[in-house]
Amino acid sequence: MLAGFYDGHLIISRLTKHGNLGLGTFNALDGEMVVLDGQVYQVRVDGKVIPAEGQVKTPFAVVTFFSAKQFLPLKKAGSLGELARVLNEALPTPNIFYAVKLEGRFSKVTARSVPKQTRPYPPLAKAVE
Repeated sequence: MLAGFYDGHLIISRLTKHGNLGLGTFNALDGEMVVLDGQVYQVRVDGKVIPAEGQVKTPFAVVTFFSAKQFLPLKKAGSLGELARVLNEALPTPNIFYAVKLEGRFSKVTARSVPKQTRPYPPLAKAVE
């Protein structure tokens, strides 16, 4: 990805056989991928979130079969920084990866997305500017 290889090879219908929670992108960096409860969503550059299905391809995704090992009631986190602090305090060590699933009501969710790229693909740092 860093070198500009954005052509996907794995189709979405096969991705979900490897996990039900995760993140990634789509062929040619066409938006951000969110996998939640086994459903794959595409966060488009225009802000719309749509289901992604079937033969759509991904060049990069990280998924896991999520099973909560710990529940952490969180009454309120006023900022992303505050949420990070609470989560960091709850995790046993900062030296391994964790999957975290938040459930709640949010007045606003901000997500970054990248517009679909065309060949020759620019380096990732340039594409996400």
